[in-house]
Amino acid sequence: MTNLFLTALLSSIITIIPVKNISFTDKYDDSKATIIPAAFTSESGDILGKYRIEGIEYGKKTVKEYVSIHPTKGLIIDFGKWHAPNGFQQFVLVKNNQPRKFEGNPQAKTKKKIRRALCNSINDPSNLFIIESNNPMTLTEFAITIQPYCLNAVNLDTGDYAFCKINNKHRSRWAVYNKHKQTNWIVGD
Repeated sequence: MTNLFLTALLSSIITIIPVKNISFTDKYDDSKATIIPAAFTSESGDILGKYRIEGIEYGKKTVKEYVSIHPTKGLIIDFGKWHAPNGFQQFVLVKNNQPRKFEGNPQAKTKKKIRRALCNSINDPSNLFIIESNNPMTLTEFAITIQPYCLNAVNLDTGDYAFCKINNKHRSRWAVYNKHKQTNWIVGD
């Protein structure tokens, strides 16, 4: 297969979405062009997992790895250790350019849905971007698909109640009605 064919094939499977000035916050800001739920939050609004804003931790640990959003190094993933004042816990899809497999979790192993991730570029780790599947995939399928583009990648919520706006376009049918349930956000211009 030629590189052009592979590029065309991958572009039909995933979409890379450039977003400027990506950061992590617990403040909902409708003036931002991009607002995406980050750490786990239940439908009732409970925090499921830790997140950290300006060095202060909230919630309880649910997964082992901590995702730090470093201002010059991009995403840093480490076991039980923060590397920046802001970060969160979420499923790690790619770490050090190696895709993860979700074989132990029956629902994650088999459930196919549209997927979204926050990634840092394999070529420039400080370059953060959003990547989405164009078709329903399992977490493992998505991780394998995005691996060529990502040094590190973490899952971002695409659930029914998760408010999301990317480049001023709403991406959830419950977008406006349930945004009050989310506790922390990936935002960008």
